[in-house]
Order: sequence, then structure tokens, then C-alpha cells
Amino acid sequence: MFDDFEDDDINPLLERFREGVRRSESVFFDVEDFEALIQFFLIRNNAENAWKAWHWASEFHGDNAWIPLLKARILMFDGRLAEALTCMEKEPDDVEMLEVIWHLKAEIYSDLMEHDLALLYYRKVVKVCAEEAKALIWMDMAHEYVMKDDQAEAINALKRSIRLQPEGEQAYSTLFHLADELDKGPDIIPFFSSMTDANPYNWMAWFYLGLTYKGMDLIEEALRCFDLVITINETTHEAHMEMASCFMHMESWASAKRSIEQARKQGGETVGLDFMTGECLENQEDWDGALTYYRKVAEAVPGYAEAWMGIGVCLCELGLVPEGISHMDHAIELETEYTEYRLIRAVWLRDSGALGMAETEYQTLAEMDSSNWEVYYDWAALYVRMDDLTLALETSMQALKCEPTSALIHYRIAAIAYRQGSRQLGQDFLQQALTLDYSAYPEMLDLIPELAADSAISQLIENYKTHEN
Repeated sequence: MFDDFEDDDINPLLERFREGVRRSESVFFDVEDFEALIQFFLIRNNAENAWKAWHWASEFHGDNAWIPLLKARILMFDGRLAEALTCMEKEPDDVEMLEVIWHLKAEIYSDLMEHDLALLYYRKVVKVCAEEAKALIWMDMAHEYVMKDDQAEAINALKRSIRLQPEGEQAYSTLFHLADELDKGPDIIPFFSSMTDANPYNWMAWFYLGLTYKGMDLIEEALRCFDLVITINETTHEAHMEMASCFMHMESWASAKRSIEQARKQGGETVGLDFMTGECLENQEDWDGALTYYRKVAEAVPGYAEAWMGIGVCLCELGLVPEGISHMDHAIELETEYTEYRLIRAVWLRDSGALGMAETEYQTLAEMDSSNWEVYYDWAALYVRMDDLTLALETSMQALKCEPTSALIHYRIAAIAYRQGSRQLGQDFLQQALTLDYSAYPEMLDLIPELAADSAISQLIENYKTHEN
């Protein structure tokens, strides 16, 4: 029964406990030792032995005020929360015991979703607990505020936790993710900056300041923060990985690979770094190199759908389209609701000449995500290839309903209209597209290259170029 117990600190107590169980005799321990045994058993999900230890404790120390609290802890483990509260109905004068009772009550009320009561007791605890414990209590309070949907107070509680423990990662991480979820990045930048002002060597504050900038697409500011993190703590692989991610965002693939290698040297997680390397090589059109890394990832983590998709794309780029599409199929099996994979597969089906299969894929995509303009946008290109310009125009108009201000869709409609011979419609949409985003006009010519020889179209584009300048 006790073969799995190997904790050196508690082994002497366990040996005596085992002996008592073997003899079916109660064994005397101090209250503190009983508490250690009960905690040990609960950590290991062994409620039976926790109860046995408690019964021995109540037999030898029945008048001790801590015995009901040990019982409350086991009842909480068993999910018998109301019963646990009855063990703490009387609040003693002893401050140490009061702190424990208030903390247990806060945990119970939290589990019961009674968040106001949980906060009431956490506030009591934070007034009497040791300074080093206050940061964790404020984090617990932040959780209760989140559950109450009071995000502003949750953020304030996390800030208080960080001020008490300026290098405690959990509070930084929770604050960052909460602010990111609420699009409150700009609101927490001054706070993170105040922490770096207070201690310029607080690399944790610099790191999460960098993550906040990155989440706001302020990539250069993020890079500056991550560079400072590395200067202060050169062994942190996370900062190298985030720098790599920033460089990838900037399409600086060589710089990204250098940061990835630094993260690898500092012991960064191999699978993630291999995948990032594959992405860099893929974007540099090193299909064989990318394929090597994507295969390493898929072998290490067979359920990594993105790796299978990466293999599929690289194989298609290498001319092995049927094999590539089979790998894409596997990625889609792993992530059935992810439309992006299906969109990529549909394009390769279209470009490989499997037009009927591509059309079926787009129909499925439209049923899955009827508001996704990219589905109709790509679908229109399929109908152009099938020379069904009526359906191509109808599908492009559906894309426009989903995304009315997209220059790309306007260019697509203009191209199809010109190809149909509807020059006025084509001119109208081309003018709108040039106004929305002049630089994207090659999109129209990529779809129907012969339009580049149309002097009226070229002149109109040239006129807008002059207007842009």
C-alpha cells in the first residue's frame, strides 16, 4: 500500500504509520506530525489513509483545536464543502488559527462559487498573513474577481501582487493574459514600465512588457524589451524564442533563425524550436530543409496538426502533390474545425487540376464558416479557372458582403468584370480598389494576367499612382 511513498522528509513518519496499519493499532504522533501525514496523503489522492490518520489524531488529541481543521481539509478534498464549513463555525482568538480558518473558508466559498464571501475571507487573510504570503493571496483574490466578471478589480489585485513580489512570474503571466484577452494591453504598459523604472534589472517586467508590445504589433518596441531581458539574464530561452517570433512577424527569416539557435543553446523546448525553424525555411522556399524539420516535429508529436500541414505544403511545392495533399488530409483529421487548412488544400486541389474536388471543398467551407470572406474569395478564383465568370462574380460579391472594405475583393471583382466585358463595372471597382489600397493592384493581374495589356486599365492604374505620390 505504501510502496510509492519515497519522500525522505516524511519517511520516518510513514514507517511508523505502516507499522500501526499492519498491527491494526493506533499510533501516537504530535499534532504537527499528523498534519504532515494527512497533507502527504491528500497530495497523493489517498483519502482513505488521510481519514485513518485523522481518526488516530482525534483519538490522541481530541481536545486540540487543530483537529477540526484537519477534518475540514479532508472533507474539502472529498468535496463535502458544507460539512467542512461546520468544522469551522467557532472562530478562536488565536491569530494563527484564525488565518488558517479564514483561508480554508475562502477556498470553500470559492469552490461553491460564492465569490463575494470568498473575497471577504481573503481580505481577512491578507491583513494578518506574513508579508511573503500576501502576493499569493492577492492572486487568489484576482481569480475571484475574474469569476465575478470584475476584470478591472482583477487587474488591480494582480498589480498589488506584483508590487509585493516584483519578480513573481505567475502574477505577471496572469495579468498579461487577462489584459490580452480584454484588449487592455495599452492600459498595462504604464504599470509594467513602472516596474522596470523601479528596478531596471527586473527582467521579468521587461519580458512581459515585451509580450504586451508584441501583442499590440509594436514589434520594434518588443524586440528592444526582449534584448534587454537577454542582457540581464542571458540564460532565458523564452526571450530568444520571442525575439525569433518577432523577426518572423517582420519576415526577417535569417534573424529569426539566429534567435532560434540561441534559444536552442539555452535549452529551449525542442519541438517548438524545430517547428519555428521549419516555418523560417518554408518562407525562404527551402522546401527540403523545412520538410526535414516538420517531419521531426510530427515524429516527436504525432498529433501536431500544423507540422503535418507543413509537410503537405512542402511536398506540394516539391511537385509531390498527391502525397502532399494526403498529409494535409491528416492535418485536417486532427483539426477538423480549422478552416485555414481546408483553404490551403482547396488551393492545391484547384492548382493541380482537381477542380471538382476543389469545388466540393469550397462548398464544405462555406457551410462551416459562411462569414469567412477568404472562402468566397478563393472560390471565385476556382470559377475563373473553370471559365464560369458568372459564378465567379456572384461568389466574389458574396465575399464583398462579408468584408465590404477589402481592396483585394474589389480588385477581384474588377478583374472578373473586365474579363466578362463589363468594362464600366470593372472600372468602377478598380477605382474603388485603387483608393482603398493602391499597392495591391497586382492581385488583379495575377488572377487574369492578360489585363496587363489593356491600355485603359494601365492608364487608370498609372493615374492613381500619380495621385498616390
